[in-house]
Amino acid sequence: MITRVLVAALVVFASLPALAEDLAGTLKKVGDSGTLTLGIRESSYPLSYLDDGQKPIGYHIDICTRLAEAVKTRLALPALKVETLPVTSQNRIPLVQNGTVDLECGSTTNNEARARQVAFAPTTFVTKVRMAVKKSSGITSIAQLAGKPVAITTGTTSVQLVRAHKKGQNVAFKEIYGKDHADSFLLLETDRAVAFVMDDNLLAGLIATSKAPGDYAIVGEVLSVEPIAIMLRRDDPQFKALVDDTVKAMMASGEVERIYAKWFQSPIPPRGINMAFPMSGQLKSLIKSPADIPAEAFVRKETSGYRWNWGIYFEPVPSGTETYLSWLLWALVWTLAISLSAWALALVLGVVAGALRTVPDRRVAGLATAYVELFRNIPLLVQMFLWFFVVPELLPSSWALWVKQEMPAKEFVIAFLCLGLFTSSRVAEQVRAGIESRPRGQRMAALALGLTETQVFRHVTLPVALRVVIPPLTSEFMNVFKNSSVAFAIGMAELTFVARQMQEESEQGIETLAAVTLLYFLCAFLANRGMALMERRTRIPGLLGEAR
Repeated sequence: MITRVLVAALVVFASLPALAEDLAGTLKKVGDSGTLTLGIRESSYPLSYLDDGQKPIGYHIDICTRLAEAVKTRLALPALKVETLPVTSQNRIPLVQNGTVDLECGSTTNNEARARQVAFAPTTFVTKVRMAVKKSSGITSIAQLAGKPVAITTGTTSVQLVRAHKKGQNVAFKEIYGKDHADSFLLLETDRAVAFVMDDNLLAGLIATSKAPGDYAIVGEVLSVEPIAIMLRRDDPQFKALVDDTVKAMMASGEVERIYAKWFQSPIPPRGINMAFPMSGQLKSLIKSPADIPAEAFVRKETSGYRWNWGIYFEPVPSGTETYLSWLLWALVWTLAISLSAWALALVLGVVAGALRTVPDRRVAGLATAYVELFRNIPLLVQMFLWFFVVPELLPSSWALWVKQEMPAKEFVIAFLCLGLFTSSRVAEQVRAGIESRPRGQRMAALALGLTETQVFRHVTLPVALRVVIPPLTSEFMNVFKNSSVAFAIGMAELTFVARQMQEESEQGIETLAAVTLLYFLCAFLANRGMALMERRTRIPGLLGEAR
C-alpha cells in the first residue's frame, strides 16, 4: 500500500507542470471518452496472455494496470473505464497509430523502424532471439536448418535475424508462418516445423505450458538481444511523459522487480508452472538507468564498451536455477572423466603397441607400427568426426541404430575411445624409444644370470624403460587434458562446450574464458606435479639423474 501511494505521489509530482496545460493527444481522447484501451496479446507468455477464464494476465499487463491507475490520477477520473483489445503482430502498430489502442501491452521490440511510427515506454524487458526445437531432432544450430521447415510468426523479424546471422546467411530453409505465437508453436508441436524462432522468454513460456515440456529445448545461436517495451502513440509528449514517469517511479521503488519475480520466478496460471527465468544483467542495468533506446542503439551501446562482471559465475543461468559456476564445475567433472579414462586406455594400448614394435618377429612389429602410424598421422578432430559420424554407418543396421539412438552416454564413450586411441599411438613411440635406449650389456647380464628372453623383457627391459620414459609421458598426460577440448565438436558437454554456451548466454566472454583457462591450467599443472612425484618415487639410483 505504501509503495502504491509513493508511486502515485511521484507521478502526480512529475506531472505538476502539465496541470496548467490544456489536455492534448491521448490524455484528451481518454478524458473525453472516459475509456482507456489496452492492446493485449493472447499467447505471449508470460508478458501478456489469456488465463483459463480468457482474462488477460501477465508481466506487462500488471505494468499497464499501474499505468492505467496513473492516467486515472492524472485525469482525476476514478471511474475511468479500462478496456482490453487483442492485437496481433500484424495489426498492433496500425491500431496504436489510428487511436484504437492507447497502450500496447504485449511483447513488441523497440527498434528504429518502429520508433519512426510509434513511441515506446522505457524498456521493461530484454529478450534474446533463439529457436525452440524438439530434443529428438538433434538440432543445435541454425546451420542445421538447411532444407527444413521453420515456424515464423507473421509480422515478426525472425526471418531477417536468421538471414543476418553469419551462420544463417547461406542456409536455405522453408518458412512456415503462424498467425500468432501459439499457432507457430503448434507447427513445431505437430512436426510441421522443426524449429520455431522467437524471443527466448516467449519460447520458454510456450514450452512450459505445452503438453510435454520435457520434449523441447531452446537452442542455437543468439540471433539478437532486443529491448521489449510498452508501445504508445508517437508525437504525444503529454502522454509519453506520464508513461515514462510512472514506469521510472515503479523501477525506482522496486515494483518492477517484484512484478518480474511474480511472473518469471514464481508459479503462474494456468498450470502453476514456475518458468525459473531470472532477470538478465541488461534488464537490471536498465532498471537502474531507465531508457527507451531502440534495439539498434541498444546493441551499439552494448558493444561500445565491455561491461565487466566477475560475479557472473554466481548468477543463475537463464534456463534454470543453477549458476554458471555449477555449469563450469559439472563441465570440469566431464573433462576429468574423459581425460582420465582416455589416459588409462592410452597407457595400456601404448605400452603393448610400443613393446610389440621391438619384437624380432617382423609381422608382429609391422602390425604394431601400422597401428601407431594410423592413429598418429590423422588429426584428432578428424578422428573424432570419423568415430562419431562415419563408423556407426559402417556397422550392421541394428548395431548402427543402437549406437545412434540408444547407446548410453554416446558422446562420452566416443570421446574417450577416440582420445585414448590417438594418445596411445604417441605413448607407444615413447615406450619403444625407452626400450631401444637400454644398453645391450643390461640384457646380456640378465641372460647370463639364467633368465630367458621373455623373463628379461618382463622383469628387466620393460620396467626400466617405463621408468626412463616418465618425463616424456608427463607431456602426453598433460596433453590429454588439453586435447579433451576437441570433444565439444560432437556435443560433449566438457569445459570448451560449456564455455561457448556460457559466453552466448551471459555475453561475458572475458570472464568465461578466464575461468576455463584457469581450470585447464590447474588440470595440466596437477598432472605435471603428479607425474613428477612418480618420477622421483620410481627413480633408479645411479641410472637416472636427480629430478629437479
